Amino acid sequence: MGNCQAADAAAVVIEHPPSSSLSGNGGGGRVERAYGAVAAAAVMAANPGHYVAEVVRPVAATPATSTTAKTPAARQRRRLKLLRPDDTLVLGGVYRLVSFEDVLKQFVSKRNATLSRATIAAADDDDDDGGESLSAKV
Repeated sequence: MGNCQAADAAAVVIEHPPSSSLSGNGGGGRVERAYGAVAAAAVMAANPGHYVAEVVRPVAATPATSTTAKTPAARQRRRLKLLRPDDTLVLGGVYRLVSFEDVLKQFVSKRNATLSRATIAAADDDDDDGGESLSAKV
């Protein structure tokens, strides 16, 4: 009678996206549970057009931050870590299906941010070098 909660802890939780316009199977935000270790490739094959990502919850650094984290604005965002197809979804883990388009958007935005930082750094280096060469010529 008292083992109801133990079964929930020993499950792989897979959260489907709220709306899935590409695939016909849709998810509708439903939560799927598997009661054994599952290969990420099997989940990806069952949900074409989606990747499996592990939900990584941030660890509170100090107890003082945990008291301020109760307000919605101060709460930290959960991070997603994409899994390879040969990875295994372990018991007790929380995973989320992420659409192909969302992954592409994230990669493009990170690439653009990296390129813009590199461009700004190169412009700063050019400004620094240009100032030294002018003073050396005079």
